[in-house]
Amino acid sequence: MKQAYPKMLPWLAKKSGIPEAAAQKLWIKALRAASAEAAVIESPQYWQAAVDHLRRNLAAEASLRRAAPFGWGSLFSLPGRQWFHAVCATEALLAIVTKTGVAWQRRSCH
Repeated sequence: MKQAYPKMLPWLAKKSGIPEAAAQKLWIKALRAASAEAAVIESPQYWQAAVDHLRRNLAAEASLRRAAPFGWGSLFSLPGRQWFHAVCATEALLAIVTKTGVAWQRRSCH
């Protein structure tokens, strides 16, 4: 039997930045948790609990995927152009500081 997933699952996975296959596994995990909580399976409370668990699990998985070693996660999650501009700005500032330091050394030596 093929597992039935909610229609909003691909959209939620894309918005969270995780693959759809991982989101499907999180949906199954959410169903298990909801069945442990709800008194009646496939009741409105059961489905609400499943969706709540899914959203929490997606948020947790998304934050784990964004977290990178040494705190670079937020930099890597930027789109390519913004990341490139940040690197260029850093290089420009370093060049200004270096040239200013060399100029000050030349002044003080003469």
